[in-house]
Amino acid sequence: MQFRYDFVGDKLDLSRLKKQVNHNLIRLLKDESINYYFYVLGYRVQANVAVSDTSTNYIVDFSIAELQRDIEGEVHSHFVIRVVDDLRFKEFPDLIKFYNKSPFQGYFESNSVDEVTEILSGLIKIIYKINNLKAFL
Repeated sequence: MQFRYDFVGDKLDLSRLKKQVNHNLIRLLKDESINYYFYVLGYRVQANVAVSDTSTNYIVDFSIAELQRDIEGEVHSHFVIRVVDDLRFKEFPDLIKFYNKSPFQGYFESNSVDEVTEILSGLIKIIYKINNLKAFL
């Protein structure tokens, strides 16, 4: 299953997202996966969620890409960010800790639907903050 969420307004409201993610994760079976695409203004977060074959853990890997848009606002390219080396992310050690396997892809496991939902929501909040800081440069 694939889901796309666009966060483009001045105010970030994640309440609907949290309800939907909780609902989707509870229904997720071992032979399925969920791919989330979160578009937060100048960034895209891709999160893939699956259930472990050997346990009831959710396995989540995610990447953050910066978007390049054309004059009309359409995305024409993107590049994945090396979060561990990027200065924009140095103030977010809670995010960097997920990048212990690869500088391009975050990874974590959890047996709690609520924890997965909170981590994904927190990731969107971080990207939203970084995007707003970029506006002041």
